[in-house]
Amino acid sequence: VITYVLRDKFNQITFIERNKNGKNLISENLFFKKYHNKNSIIFNGIGFSTQNQNRQKANLRFKKKGFVFNKIVSKNSFIYGKVNLGNGCQILNNVVLQPDCSIGDHTVINTGSIIEHDVKIGKNCFIAPGTVICGNVTIEDNVYIGPKSCIASNIKIKKNSIIGAGSTVFKNIKTKTFYYNKKWKYWLL
Repeated sequence: VITYVLRDKFNQITFIERNKNGKNLISENLFFKKYHNKNSIIFNGIGFSTQNQNRQKANLRFKKKGFVFNKIVSKNSFIYGKVNLGNGCQILNNVVLQPDCSIGDHTVINTGSIIEHDVKIGKNCFIAPGTVICGNVTIEDNVYIGPKSCIASNIKIKKNSIIGAGSTVFKNIKTKTFYYNKKWKYWLL
């Protein structure tokens, strides 16, 4: 789902050709013909998918057409000290960001998550609701962290990995790893 804002108008547009009722929805090509990048603000509403790179692919297609995804920070979130927010990132309701954090381009930090000091989160990541990330953690690009997960201090999670819901991570996670509730396996994306 791409959310498109034109001055005082607010539209949600999806690029799936048919919805569940069989009705045609707007296609991406029609969107580019109908809407213009000079007077618009768009938000990437693509959440997690089994191929988390879908957010990245959508961002690149729109960027080629001259569109820019703006940062979104909920007025109900708390940001303390110096925090670096990348282009197109989304900080949703009741998120806490402690000092010296860095959130990469097009990353979503979902409702009620807590990100402690000196955390670096890469591009195109999705941090699900209620996640706690302790201090000095590095999360590389295209990582999904499931709801109510906890990442202990000084952990590194390599790119293209998935942390299952409710997991507690005490060890570094290698590239393309699926980790769920203290059990891990390698998963090729």
